[in-house]
Amino acid sequence: SQQTVYNYMTTLLSPGKWVLFKLNSRSFHELQAKLSKRWEQILEHLSIDDKNISSSITLLPASIIVSEALFNEKIDDVNLLRSAKHLDYNTILTRLCGVGIFDICEQISVKWEMPSEIAQIIQASSGLKPSEDETINSLGKWMHLLLFYELSQPMFIEAGLNDFIDFQVEYVGDIYEEFATLMEIA
Repeated sequence: SQQTVYNYMTTLLSPGKWVLFKLNSRSFHELQAKLSKRWEQILEHLSIDDKNISSSITLLPASIIVSEALFNEKIDDVNLLRSAKHLDYNTILTRLCGVGIFDICEQISVKWEMPSEIAQIIQASSGLKPSEDETINSLGKWMHLLLFYELSQPMFIEAGLNDFIDFQVEYVGDIYEEFATLMEIA
């Protein structure tokens, strides 16, 4: 139920009209639903029953809303960088605002008063900031694969969302086959 509340809050905050990302309320809701459902399957597979970890997946859709708002403030700069240098959205976000998508997720987790381990899982899920804690790092790997998997679906590629996640194959190599098998079953 906590995850449902976070999803509902995120839906309320989502823009009525998306400018940069080619989304609408239906496609955004579908992203939330797919991430939540598959994250629950992963946690069940890993035998993890923790409401905070379960709710952590809601942070990415919330950070997409924040990114849309930040980009809209500088839409001309974003479009120029995209056309001139072919930069990914996370790099542009970092250059224009000083934070990346996973930093925004972390800031939202703090605002929502989630435990600090959630911020660590989110940062580990970037594939660029692994945790020294084995459990957190493992969850980060699973989340990294899930985010890449979902954002690589045709609807979200068209929306431009796949440009946020730089797939770190070396980081997730040890669980990739297990993840692929679980997604086939789902």
